[in-house]
Amino acid sequence: MRALVTGAGGFVGAHLVARLVADGWDVTCTVRPGGSQARITDLGVRGAVDVVEADLSDRGATDAAGRAARV
Repeated sequence: MRALVTGAGGFVGAHLVARLVADGWDVTCTVRPGGSQARITDLGVRGAVDVVEADLSDRGATDAAGRAARV
């Protein structure tokens, strides 16, 4: 299964990503442009997910994140 998680740079988003990866999901996640990916790295899932920098107030960036996730 595939998932697109927005806000993966935050506490809840990063932990959701970690849980989905542990359960065998293919995960694409978004972080703010220039935002920290430290939580994803700290949880040990950085290499297991596709990370897209996207400003979700930008329609084009949102569309690109969806295409990257193939959802």
